[in-house]
Amino acid sequence: MLSQKETILVTNCLELDGFHLSLLLLKMGFFVIGIEEKQSNTRNKDMLKQARKLILEESEQFCYLSQSNEKGIKHWEGTEISFVVLFQKGDSTDINEQFITFLLESGMDVKRIAIIQGNAGQSHHLADAIRRWKEMRMEVVEVQNPVVRSKDRNVRRKVEDVISNIGEKIRNHLTSPKNINDESLDNKQTVVGVVGLGYVGLPAAVGFAGKYKVIGFDINKQRIDSLKMHVDHTGEMTKDELKNSCIQFTNEEAKLRDCDFIVVAVPTPINDGKEPDLKLLERASATIGRNLSAGTIVIFESTVYPGTTEEVCIPVLEAYSSMKEGVDFHVGYSPERINPGDKEHVFENIEKVASATNIEALEKIYGLYQKVLTAKVHKVSSIKVAEASKIIENTQRDINIAFMNELSQIFHKLNIDTYEVLKAAGTKWNFLPFTPGLVGGHCIGVDPYYLIHKSKVEGYQPRFLAAARELNDGMPEYIGNSLLKLIYDHQLTESEITITMLGITFKENISDMRNSKALEIVKFLQSHPFQIQVCDPHITNEQFQDEGQTTLRKINELKEADVVIFAVPHNEFIQMNQDTFRSLFKKQKSICMDLKGIISEDMLAKNIIMWRL
Repeated sequence: MLSQKETILVTNCLELDGFHLSLLLLKMGFFVIGIEEKQSNTRNKDMLKQARKLILEESEQFCYLSQSNEKGIKHWEGTEISFVVLFQKGDSTDINEQFITFLLESGMDVKRIAIIQGNAGQSHHLADAIRRWKEMRMEVVEVQNPVVRSKDRNVRRKVEDVISNIGEKIRNHLTSPKNINDESLDNKQTVVGVVGLGYVGLPAAVGFAGKYKVIGFDINKQRIDSLKMHVDHTGEMTKDELKNSCIQFTNEEAKLRDCDFIVVAVPTPINDGKEPDLKLLERASATIGRNLSAGTIVIFESTVYPGTTEEVCIPVLEAYSSMKEGVDFHVGYSPERINPGDKEHVFENIEKVASATNIEALEKIYGLYQKVLTAKVHKVSSIKVAEASKIIENTQRDINIAFMNELSQIFHKLNIDTYEVLKAAGTKWNFLPFTPGLVGGHCIGVDPYYLIHKSKVEGYQPRFLAAARELNDGMPEYIGNSLLKLIYDHQLTESEITITMLGITFKENISDMRNSKALEIVKFLQSHPFQIQVCDPHITNEQFQDEGQTTLRKINELKEADVVIFAVPHNEFIQMNQDTFRSLFKKQKSICMDLKGIISEDMLAKNIIMWRL
């Protein structure tokens, strides 16, 4: 049912398109205010009489105003306008923007703007105006109207067909059974679906389950079966946390039809050419599209380049659902900030960034997250802004670590201890505390390539970002060559050398080996006749692929080694006492490569040569 408060203001109401739209909206039950500009063409006077007669015959729910009738417009001060319909003719952006300003200054409460565009589509000028309107918390709906003025009857019939489509879009937007303008979220009734139950999706699902009914979907049946048994192989969630969450875990995509919100948290890796690989995101969007109910809000959390959600995901959702975003369903973007292995910064206390294609959806997304977080939710003006904010979070870290890695290589040439330099520099209040190291995983070592890709598409070559990536990606080879130099300088025989690698995951205290630079060091060393043994308490033999001479051992199974590479600072390694640490090395001359700079001098026996970045 339409509310009496749902008033539509139609501009150009004496023109063919505005006139037909006014009639149609009246038939649909809306209250219509028809308005013309101050300087209306004299050729429209006869049509004005005809229009007013026809409209009044249709309904008393119509008011005609001229923009010059200040007294008449003043009468509508404080009125909530559900839609202002603007017809974009050529580049009439200035006129339309001035008109919206005029309405606001007249005291009207404008909620939404419908832009009816012609063949030219959206100009940069119009795009700027739309951005400003959105910043003023107004929703903007864009509708294409390819029809030109013509006396041809066929064209006029086409006008009526197009206007009918515009009217239906407006009505559907306001009367959808699950419209986002409904009352505030009901925790007991709201259903949140989470698509992708990995390092990001599972903590999010558990977090939402504290307030809402949650459906956790993943295409991996084995993963679903494990979660149903309250087992999380990533180690992010405990058995009790899963048991108490009451999440409905499923690999049946039809279950998504019951969701009011669907949160998408699938991986966004790169391919062998270091270009964005969006296949998983596209497949997830297609799955959701096939099972999308009217009024649902889809929230993407996966890290992407600016524009991906609107240019890639929304078209897939529309194609597979046969529905229109902004009319039948809505889309938002709230980038994930989960830090795997971090028990201090968790889903509930990490501040979120929220965005959407319209203000009402943004408010719903804001409310959804705010009810489950103790941290703030920061709203931004557009999805692209949110996408960009996420990608620079990790790109910033990549650049800073690359700077540290380059300093390390320079200081090795100068025979200076990098960590002593950083400690001294850190005595200044504004020196940033970064250290050299390996940059792997699915975030810092991947996300910059998404921004690099999009920059190139737009015609800009990001040399600085690319240089940082090249330097960080080259660190495994640099470390490997540094070890070969140490072996040569200390006259050790390669064929007799045993090397122990402590840690093989991409970061500490997790079981994730994706894009592991420690593993790349092992592969580099395998081209030499070394005996290599790997110890990592966070992975299983099933996870670890035996690489030729490499074997996976528990710490008490390790043979004494000539070289120990302290690659990943798992807690189990950091907590080793001096005797256990020294027992890893042979009694004769040995080498310790500390890639994280955390081994103190008193841990070393006299026969151990220390090397660190």
